[in-house]
Amino acid sequence: MRSSTKRAATGIILAGGLVLLRPGTHANSAARHQIDLVGRRLRQVAGRLRGVSYRMRGRREMRRALIVVDVQNDFCPGGSLAVENGDIVASRISQWLASGDEHYERVVATMDWHPPPGGPVPFAHFSDNPDYATTWPPHCIQGSAGADLHPNLSLPADAIIVRKGQAAAAYSGFEGHDEQDRSLAELLRSAGIDSVDVVGLATDYCVKATAMDAKANGLSVRVLSRLIAGVAPDSTERALDEMRAAGVTVR
Repeated sequence: MRSSTKRAATGIILAGGLVLLRPGTHANSAARHQIDLVGRRLRQVAGRLRGVSYRMRGRREMRRALIVVDVQNDFCPGGSLAVENGDIVASRISQWLASGDEHYERVVATMDWHPPPGGPVPFAHFSDNPDYATTWPPHCIQGSAGADLHPNLSLPADAIIVRKGQAAAAYSGFEGHDEQDRSLAELLRSAGIDSVDVVGLATDYCVKATAMDAKANGLSVRVLSRLIAGVAPDSTERALDEMRAAGVTVR
């Protein structure tokens, strides 16, 4: 087998044209210049790589959760407090999750879980003559079909349910608790979550309240505009403006 090296007057030429100078020999000035130039370039590249390595060591990948707000039968067409296109939003959220376009460390679904009207403790959230601002028709009564998640909504098996509004209105998901009595803030903190996407119903009430509370809890917050629907156009636009002003990204 023939060697890939050969002798040269000033050294040994390896495969690829690399020259190893012999001790005691003198390379011409052009060769020395090329060697110096290559050396400088290699040092520059090495420095850049070290800088990237240091920056990457100091950077922690964000851990993101999805908060699905109140996608329940009573908030969808046919329900007692229907939001237009609520059923379409439910389907879009399912498609978004199935696409895998975004990885979520946690998926949390919030649910209104109100006591029945006429119970032993007055529930000021309900009224026979609602003003549709602070009082509403009865909706999402505990254990009723109206309180169930909409059938178009498909959640992962490990999704966590957070119920709210058992004693007061509770627009924000951060006012709710899971079956182990953990608050939404505790659930996210324990999973190391620092960023959330908020979707669901309705933009101008529970979505806004949940997004604003997420921001107040120090989280990076995005509201995904294709995956929400509001009660009315004017109040929806105002809610979006308020969220943007608070530092929420509306995407």
